[in-house]
Amino acid sequence: MYCLLHAHICSGCLIAGAADFSESTAEPYQVDDIRTEYHPHSNLLTKVEHFDDYNHCEDARPSPLRDEEPWRPFRTCIDFEFAKLVLQAALSHDLADSLIKLVHHSVTEKGSFTLENHTDMQNMWDKASAKLTAVSFLSFIYVAVAYSCSLEL
Repeated sequence: MYCLLHAHICSGCLIAGAADFSESTAEPYQVDDIRTEYHPHSNLLTKVEHFDDYNHCEDARPSPLRDEEPWRPFRTCIDFEFAKLVLQAALSHDLADSLIKLVHHSVTEKGSFTLENHTDMQNMWDKASAKLTAVSFLSFIYVAVAYSCSLEL
């Protein structure tokens, strides 16, 4: 990471902390000139620009490189999406491992995973609870009578 030092020159005095001004440049400084000093390891020369000219040459900036595989270092995009979901859900290590095993099992046995969305999953839970927990109003009366409880209806 390169560190840029910007100095603002105002009426011959230096504002906003930079090193000593040296009169090494041939061009005289003007009010509102901007001096940019780069990190010594960047091998870039110090430059002085007039305020009106500063950062007006947009085409001098390199366009950002487009990353064709932004999910790297993950091996695949789906691996990244899965890891992002695990992170967002704040799953523990054990739950994440269980989910990964379940996904691998689903991949190896085609057609074994049929849930389509949350509503579908909730409907399955509702059907399972109705099938496994057959409780009715008569069951409550039987329990109340068997244990001599009073029911207030």
